[in-house]
Amino acid sequence: MLKSELVLDDHQKRLMEIVLRESERLNALITDFLLFAQPPKTNKKWWEIGEIIEETIDLFTHSPDYHDGIRIERSRLRDTIRVRVDADQMKQVFWNLLTNAAQEMARGGELRIQIEKKDDFLPRACLPVWTPTGAKDWVMVSISDSGNGIPPNEKGKIFEPFYTTKDRGTGLGLSIVHKIIENHNGAIKVESEMGKGTTFALFLPAE
Repeated sequence: MLKSELVLDDHQKRLMEIVLRESERLNALITDFLLFAQPPKTNKKWWEIGEIIEETIDLFTHSPDYHDGIRIERSRLRDTIRVRVDADQMKQVFWNLLTNAAQEMARGGELRIQIEKKDDFLPRACLPVWTPTGAKDWVMVSISDSGNGIPPNEKGKIFEPFYTTKDRGTGLGLSIVHKIIENHNGAIKVESEMGKGTTFALFLPAE
């Protein structure tokens, strides 16, 4: 609003854009830090997981990170698969992963989202090492991009707080994802190949 109301020359416009960009960056950093340091109380209810994902995708397609070069493919999101989760926290998880994927495809690419329910996912094989116990059925939500991929020497660091390879990243997005999934008795598996992309697979106990 302030930018639209001011009459600025080219130099002043550049300075204003820097100020606004830095303000957005600091706001994102503060928001992520508060989510990581003092996450809100988890309020779990039964939800159709596909509905939560679809709502997050709708928001994501109106975000600055999305552009026409990103092709979104959905698989089985309309299946009636219920999980006991905090819907707002899971939307944060999917938002962070979708945004992360989009930033890896600045020049365009394919973003694939799929859900599946099985009893033989073997979450104990997931990375990181932390794994849940006691569940018989699992829902897997996979979010895949066709970006550059994660170098092998960085794969084990991506969930560490403040670790980032992006110029404007806070380094907390994936740490928040990990903490929320852990609080939901779930697990995460990451598969990546340089030059071909990355898949984050989330495992959640199913109804």
